[in-house]
Amino acid sequence: MYGGLHLSWSRWVWRLSLACGLACGGDESSKASESDHAEPTKEDASSERTSSQDDAVQFTPERPIMLWKVTREGLEPSWLFGTCHAGVMLEESLPESSIPLVEEASLFVSEVDTSEVNMFAMPEELFLPDGQTVESLLGQEVWKELVDELDLGFMARGMNRMQPFVVYSYVSGEVARELGDIPLLGNHVMDMTLENMAESKGVEAVGLETMEDQMRMINDIGTEIWLEGLRELTEEEGRAQLRVEMAKTLAACWNGDVSGVLESFEAYEEEVQGFNEKLLYARNRNWIPPLEEFFREGGGVFVAVGAGHLLGPNSVVSMLQDRGWTVEQQRGITVDRERE
Repeated sequence: MYGGLHLSWSRWVWRLSLACGLACGGDESSKASESDHAEPTKEDASSERTSSQDDAVQFTPERPIMLWKVTREGLEPSWLFGTCHAGVMLEESLPESSIPLVEEASLFVSEVDTSEVNMFAMPEELFLPDGQTVESLLGQEVWKELVDELDLGFMARGMNRMQPFVVYSYVSGEVARELGDIPLLGNHVMDMTLENMAESKGVEAVGLETMEDQMRMINDIGTEIWLEGLRELTEEEGRAQLRVEMAKTLAACWNGDVSGVLESFEAYEEEVQGFNEKLLYARNRNWIPPLEEFFREGGGVFVAVGAGHLLGPNSVVSMLQDRGWTVEQQRGITVDRERE
């Protein structure tokens, strides 16, 4: 136990690592029309099942999915899709019949435009100031326990110089990958998969915020929350609790069960003043003006942001509804992957 906060931080730090977009880290003929790409139906999903080349593929029953249709009189529909940044394959969350909404979109919008991110150079903001290490902040004994318990191996040396949130995001992302039985090789980050899919079809991609914006948000939250999360991960009970909290969050994308996410929103408000405001609500408000502009320019826009931004009070969905947009959650049938 550290500072009387035992096990209380895991839920917050895990949700934060998912909610920010850090994944450890056309012409008229190309636009999707409402009649061509309506919301997913049972008939669409049934067709997907019978046309599948792999008879072993299993599908879920029809269920709520993390996809919302955004409409206003005189405008073509646009779409909001809530992603899980780790632990979920795209086909588990978005029906195959909805893929044309991405590939034929007039514009693809994500949290951060990854084309602006230099994948070959790590931003200075990800590193601790000179003279500081995670080991010096946690203490030598705790750092050693962390390295051993999480089996960081050769990665420990490099991570020791990184900001604590980077270390935590990596570790939690690996646990999410294991929970979701996600292959080790290949790009399986849902947000990047969608963006690559759109850009391969010539769809312009833009971001709602910059990497610098996200770094400011993380810095505003502070370092101690990440350090406390890392301390908890040295204990078996802390690691088990993290897995439980992860599974609750990933259920929103796996099967449409958002109860775990909404439960956590309430816990944030009660236990960490201002956490939701910094992590979600302020960013949601900042996104509404550009989103409305994109939607009004003709519709057919596909927006992919962390699912937490589309759920509960002060969400992007509720804010758009308050401003006169009709926003309707969709239902569909997705791939059901067996997990241990």
